[in-house]
Amino acid sequence: MKQNYKHFIIASSLYSFAVGFFSPFWVLYLSRSGASQLGYLMGVSILSTAIFSYLSGKYSDKIGRVPILCGSWVMSAIVISLYPATYLPWHIYALQVASGILIAVHQTAGTALLGDLTLTETRGSEVGKYHSITSVFVGGAVILGGVLAAYFPVEVFFYITSALLIISSIFVLRVK
Repeated sequence: MKQNYKHFIIASSLYSFAVGFFSPFWVLYLSRSGASQLGYLMGVSILSTAIFSYLSGKYSDKIGRVPILCGSWVMSAIVISLYPATYLPWHIYALQVASGILIAVHQTAGTALLGDLTLTETRGSEVGKYHSITSVFVGGAVILGGVLAAYFPVEVFFYITSALLIISSIFVLRVK
């Protein structure tokens, strides 16, 4: 159990790093559509997350948390790599819906797996430890992305994030 928890922290930290690295540039990319569109685009993603959270939990119970997480992280890599290729508004909306669904899968299956990997009597401290570690990776990635932004075009961050998500999906397969 302890080893699986460690593997999950490593995989999730890499996932968190990827998301932190990409998120500021994702918002900048979306804001190119204009301030009013940004609200709609973010809202579509959040509503998709809300709608698909229950189903993702249900399927993670049936199929298993690790395969669901691995699949969603690979799909996230694909979706994120498609953003720079968008040129019509409906493309961005479609990617936002897909992103919302994949966020729902990650949040629901990831939380359930974290519960599965921790003991009841130490769950609070283990969940706190997990969130502390993954948050450090998000923060570090945001800072690193800010430093690198002076040297690379925004699109590069989408592709690097996609590669990191593929690597994190491989790591999550080590969780039994």
